[in-house]
Amino acid sequence: MERPNKCAGVDVKRDTKPHAKPHAMPHRRGVLGFLALAASMLGFSSLARAVEKLGMVDVDYQHAPKGKQRCDNCRVWDPPNHCLSVDGEISPSGWCLIWRPQYKSQYAKVDADGKLTQGDVAYQGKPKGNQRCDNCRVFVAPDGCNSVQGKVSPAGWCNIWRKA
Repeated sequence: MERPNKCAGVDVKRDTKPHAKPHAMPHRRGVLGFLALAASMLGFSSLARAVEKLGMVDVDYQHAPKGKQRCDNCRVWDPPNHCLSVDGEISPSGWCLIWRPQYKSQYAKVDADGKLTQGDVAYQGKPKGNQRCDNCRVFVAPDGCNSVQGKVSPAGWCNIWRKA
């Protein structure tokens, strides 16, 4: 029986997927990055932004709400069944880790590049344990992010942090 791995008091799921040999196929991120670049060069900006979205597994998406928190009352909800930050079709009554209440003015303030505001992602200028912007997979040195508007501190953190 496997015991759960604990990191800073939080259960961490172990990766049980078999890994491909390095030379067998191109890496998914490399292919997606190339597609995003090609799409942006050809003027398909919405396709380029879709490639930058997080996967459902990355945000621990579930099809059931968490109390009153549900996708259709989240600030990144994109009716009828999508999210500005999560890839794929989602349920209006679903929930994930990046849920944030809607603004009084309705939905998230996404800029022309499809980036969320720092408030949308609960950005803070200090790390959360070992989680820092400069070890997140969407950080762009020296002080940028592929998913968040404006400058971010390399030592900062937000709720869409994912290990690089």
